[in-house]
Formats: sequence, C-alpha cells, structure tokens
Amino acid sequence: READFVLEHTFRVPARHQGYLEPHAATVAIEADGRIQVWASVKNPFGVRSQLAKCLRVAEERIRMNVVNVGGEFGGKGDGVDLPILYFLAQKTGRPVKIVMTYAEELSASNPAHPTVITIRSGVKRDGRIVARQMRAAHASGGYGALKSNTSLATWHYAGGQYRIDHADIEFMQIYTNTVPGGYYRSPGAVATAFAVDCHTDMIAKELGMDPAEFRLKNFIGEGEEDAVGHKIVDVRFREVLQGALDAAGWKKPKKPNRGRGIALSGRHISGGDTGVSGLGHPYDLAPIGVRSNEGWR
Repeated sequence: READFVLEHTFRVPARHQGYLEPHAATVAIEADGRIQVWASVKNPFGVRSQLAKCLRVAEERIRMNVVNVGGEFGGKGDGVDLPILYFLAQKTGRPVKIVMTYAEELSASNPAHPTVITIRSGVKRDGRIVARQMRAAHASGGYGALKSNTSLATWHYAGGQYRIDHADIEFMQIYTNTVPGGYYRSPGAVATAFAVDCHTDMIAKELGMDPAEFRLKNFIGEGEEDAVGHKIVDVRFREVLQGALDAAGWKKPKKPNRGRGIALSGRHISGGDTGVSGLGHPYDLAPIGVRSNEGWR
C-alpha cells in the first residue's frame, strides 16, 4: 500500500566447482582393537571426525584424524566425502585403503556450489526509499541432501542486504534435482544472494533515475536497527565505507573515455567450526580454556 513502484527481477547463478589443485584424497586404516586411523586432506578434522562417527555409529574417541596438507580448499573440503566408503573397504579387506579422486570424478561426484535462482520483488517510494521486499531463492541441492544441505540457512542472513527494509517476506528452498549434490563454496549462499541483491539495487536506482550511490546512502540501515530478517545491527559502518570509496574513486568526476564505473557493497558475519578447544569469555577478562583429548591416543 505504501509503495509507489514495485520492481521484480530474477537472477541465476550456475554451479561452480571450487577449483582446488589437489583433488580429494584420503586413507583409512582400522587397528586390531577397532580404532580408526584417518588421513584426509580436509580443512576441519574435528568436524569431519564428528560426521564420520555419526555415519559409522561409533564414538568420536574411536577415530583419530591425522592432519595432512590440504592442497587447496575454497570451501570444498569441509566434509568426509569418501571416508565412509574407505572405512567399509578397509573393514572388508583388513588392510588400509586409499582413494584419490581424478578431476573427472571431482566434477561429477564431489560437492560444487549449488546452482541458484533468486527472484527479488521490492516496493519503493518515489523518493527512493525501499518500503517492502519479497524474495524467493531456490537452490538445486542435487540428487540427495549430500554434504551441506544448509546453504539456504546461510543465505537468508543476506536477504535484505545492508538496507533498511521494514516489511519482508523471504523464502529459501533446497530442491532435489538430477544433478551433482551441492556443497560449500567460499561464503556459502552469501555470494549468490549478495550478487542478486546488489544487482537488484542498481536496477531499481536506474528505473527511478537516481544515482546508484545516492540510492544506497538513502536506504542504508542505521545503528541499532533491525535488518530484513530481524537481526539487530551494531557498529554499522556501511555509510562511512561507501562514502570513503566514492571519495577515493572520484565518483562525481567525469569518467575517462571507454571507462565504466560501478558500485558493489555487502556485509558478512564470520563464525568458526568445530575444534578441539572450547573457550568461555567473562566480563572480568578471564579466559578459561578446556582441551579435550582422545582417550587412549598418544
């Protein structure tokens, strides 16, 4: 009811392989007492150990992850991939078993980023204020849930971007398709969403005849306000960052012949994964640390 214009655009992002130099490679050996030795080129051995333990229905303490060089990762080596197969082959043969993927196998049976289709529909006022947004993102998950079915959960954080949107309706889906199952790529879900949101932002500004920088500055979320998905944002620096970039680039100055000029801006939260160390912070600058070791391992 408040919007003077409603604009809708659809964006498509294809599957992308992470492109690391070393393919997935791992070895599994089962000791006489049943304990499991694993050598695998993965970035998070404790997270992979947890996955493998659940898959094999054994205690995590029965699995030892021997850290090796990863050989490139870019988000694609955070999961066990062939480790369950290796375990059962080692169990059947009574010998250590190694698997090294070929690059043909990497492209057909690893975990590339999900192909994604994102449709964004925004209501805006004549003065350029965004008043409402509807967003629908569909991720092609592949033939089964695979290694990381939570890309849609990671994506929704970025649905509103860095803009003040008081009314939002956001839908994310993982859809089973007859394609390679998808997994993580750097900033999972965020890259496709940020691409769609910022392109949509440029297209709205063009439709309204506004400078894309001024349009962004008008709609930036402020300190302590909630974003489109209800997160309270603090230490906001969007305005300062963009203004600094505009000043450094000479945004208002005439462009040289055959030169273009554009803007892209996004914010991202950072979090960690499973480790062997837990920490708890206190307001008195104390930092107790707990280290858990595997019983019986040296």
